[in-house]
Amino acid sequence: MDNCKQIQKMIKDYDKGNLSLKQEEQFIQHILNCEDCKEELEIYYIVSYGLDEDNISKNTPPAIKACIDSYDFKTLVDLKLSLSIDKCNAIREWNHNITILNIMIEVIMLLTFIICIIIRYY
Repeated sequence: MDNCKQIQKMIKDYDKGNLSLKQEEQFIQHILNCEDCKEELEIYYIVSYGLDEDNISKNTPPAIKACIDSYDFKTLVDLKLSLSIDKCNAIREWNHNITILNIMIEVIMLLTFIICIIIRYY
C-alpha cells in the first residue's frame, strides 16, 4: 500500500512528462499490475481533462484528443500507458545503440593507436 501512495503521488509528474526513465518504467509497471492505482490515474484524467478542457494542448495527439472528447478515460489510460511503453522502449534502444557506438569508437581509437606504434617502430 505504501508503494501505491508513492505511485499515486507520481501521477501528475507522469502526465506532465517529468519522470526519469527509471521512474516512468516503475510507474507503468505498477499501474499495469494495480487496479486501484490504474483507477486513480483514470480519475486524475477525468478531473484534469474532463472537467477542464483548457488543459488540452495543441500538441496533443489526435487519438488522445478523441478519447478526451468522447470522455473515454479508460481508453485514454490504456493509450497513454501504451505510448509511454513505446517511448521507454525507444529510449532504451537509443541508449543501447549509443553505448555500442561508443564502444566501437573506443576500439577504433585503440586500433589507430596500435597501428601508429607499429608504423613508428617497425
